[in-house]
Amino acid sequence: MPTANPTTHRVIRAALAMLALGGTGFGFGEPVRYGVGSPWLTVVDDVIVFDGVDPSIGFDPARGWFNFAGPAPERTEAGGVTVERATLIGLDIARTNGLRTTTRSNGRRYVLEVAGRLPPNFQQARAIATVVPGDPWRWQLPGVAAPLSPNGERADALTIASDPLAGGLSVHYTAAEAVKIHAFTLTEPGRLVIDVSELPRDARIPEQTQDTVQRAIWPGVTAVERAVSTAAAHSRVHEVLLAPGARLMTDLRAAEGVALPVDGAVANAVAAINTGYYDPSTLAPIGLRIVDGEVRALPSRGRPVLYSDAAGLGITTPSGLIELWSGTELLEQARIGQTRSFDVAWAEGVTFGTAAGGIIRVDASGVVLSNQTGYDTVPAGGMAVRYNPFMASLARLQPGDRLRTEIVLDAPLNKARWAVEAGPSLIRDGRDAYEPASERFQDGTRIVSDVTQQAAIALHADGRVRLIAAERMTAADLVPYLLELGVEDAIRLDSGGSTTLVAGGRPLNRSSRRDVESVLVVLDPSLGDAAR
Repeated sequence: MPTANPTTHRVIRAALAMLALGGTGFGFGEPVRYGVGSPWLTVVDDVIVFDGVDPSIGFDPARGWFNFAGPAPERTEAGGVTVERATLIGLDIARTNGLRTTTRSNGRRYVLEVAGRLPPNFQQARAIATVVPGDPWRWQLPGVAAPLSPNGERADALTIASDPLAGGLSVHYTAAEAVKIHAFTLTEPGRLVIDVSELPRDARIPEQTQDTVQRAIWPGVTAVERAVSTAAAHSRVHEVLLAPGARLMTDLRAAEGVALPVDGAVANAVAAINTGYYDPSTLAPIGLRIVDGEVRALPSRGRPVLYSDAAGLGITTPSGLIELWSGTELLEQARIGQTRSFDVAWAEGVTFGTAAGGIIRVDASGVVLSNQTGYDTVPAGGMAVRYNPFMASLARLQPGDRLRTEIVLDAPLNKARWAVEAGPSLIRDGRDAYEPASERFQDGTRIVSDVTQQAAIALHADGRVRLIAAERMTAADLVPYLLELGVEDAIRLDSGGSTTLVAGGRPLNRSSRRDVESVLVVLDPSLGDAAR
């Protein structure tokens, strides 16, 4: 008996699925259509290719299916693609598979079963929100097909349907009273879990608080809390406002591989806020980091930097040169902000390198310890250099040779006491500067576009400084808010779960303690080393 090829199996499976589920042409009821989007398909002209499943499977309106059998997919007016459930099963695309609910002591749990192969973005997806009447909660989760409205999965105030543009889940919850939502995904089996819980009676709800509350917490330091409405949500925005001429100083505390609690980074801090990005697995800084005048990490491409020098705080985009020397010989040179074929790390113990790239380990005295391909760790007091393996100048270095870096930063960073890279830019010279793509931030991702906690720092022309933590905003929502305050320059800091603003010894925007890699602290020099 001949063996059927994989295409035959797929055609048979799709046909059986349509028989079981009532597909078009078998005399059953009207089929429910599901939205399909990235990462499962590509549309070129009118040809739909399911390249997330098999590069050879697709549908051409002029010729029909190739390497598959089933009802024809359809294009929506918004440019999306829809298919019947039978087609999803035949292609093994991730899809909703039923919604169930359970009652808990303080609310309800909704569990959406998800069948089929899960896309990478489904793993560890998470959302936390406070939802109030008149402000529905929405969450998009691409890559999982769901029925188009009005046939979505429904229970109580929760509706899960297809996002017609992205072809993924669009989760919608309309609250009759203020509630806390915690949504997360599970794999093996695939599930989306949504916990809706009652809020404590003393919880602050945006509509139930004053528009603006101010309190002095230190000479020249004021804590401000505002109720702010955006197109996406209501939010509380917490600020610490530093007056010009106040007897205060700012400092950056970075841990290099050790997490710091924002509310305990310095014992006598008047205020503090988390700052730069870092790799959560190693706590290595991402982007330019200067501590006590010493460069600890190299800049990324085109991202803004907050710095401190003799004149105070400033925001700039770094420029200059990065050079690699062996004795008196210049081996490689690259402009900061441009693509380069090498990178350097100084954070002790951090794993560095790429699978096929070169990696050089250099000890504290500048002597090469090893030169190989793959990954290695940064030695104590030394550095590691990863490079394109075709760079002969670096590939020829042997253990015992000498290697050092020279970093020539242009003004004003050449005299910076400390500096930390963050972003995206929000305000520059009093104008909207929000263009995340130009700074290599991907718009549409959770870190930039989701409604979540946002951290920022803003500078006024008269010397005032604002440390900001918004509870429920997108990064773009910060721009009109800051423009209305007359801000001269502003950048977003590491946000989401890292957002922690502390003043008067306690977090303003959260009740839990949060550890991060770097913290901007505001100090009163008159306190010296005494505890607050």
